[in-house]
Amino acid sequence: GSYIGRTKDVEQRELRMSKSWFMVKKRLRKSKLTKRTQARVIEGCVESTALFDSAVRPWHASEIHSMQRRLDRCYSYVWRTKNQGPTLMQLQHKGVNYFKMREELGIRSIRQKIEKRSLERLGHVLRMDDSRLTKKVTLGWYPVSKTTNTRTPTTLMYWKKLVKEMGMDIGDVEYASADRQRWKNAI
Repeated sequence: GSYIGRTKDVEQRELRMSKSWFMVKKRLRKSKLTKRTQARVIEGCVESTALFDSAVRPWHASEIHSMQRRLDRCYSYVWRTKNQGPTLMQLQHKGVNYFKMREELGIRSIRQKIEKRSLERLGHVLRMDDSRLTKKVTLGWYPVSKTTNTRTPTTLMYWKKLVKEMGMDIGDVEYASADRQRWKNAI
């Protein structure tokens, strides 16, 4: 595949989410499934279109937030009581925010899912041979031209940030990723 750019990628993901949500919403309108089961349907159909191949690039918080907002609207459609007014008024009346709503439905945030997939991808890349181009590019070993003076977030900074948030030393990550069972326990 080809990379179409950061903003275009998010737009395309949100467009695919909207199309998927349109189809799922029609099916859930008069559904007799429980709210948690309906939320799982949204997670499997709508959210999966947003998360497809999400581990191969770093994400800005604003991009994750944009997709989370769109998904929260889908989950609030399932969470609300149908004949008691608009969703936001119901949230305010019950004293619930989107975090608590997702917790009641048993759904994790999209940020957690992206970070988990990114760490799994990092473990996969670290197990590759050092001569592989994917490993060189992901870890920042591949030479890049220094023509621009602006400092942009690189994938290496992103991986280091995720590994530090896990509480692991960056030097130990390659050792830990060599043993798949140990890596799964670290996550």
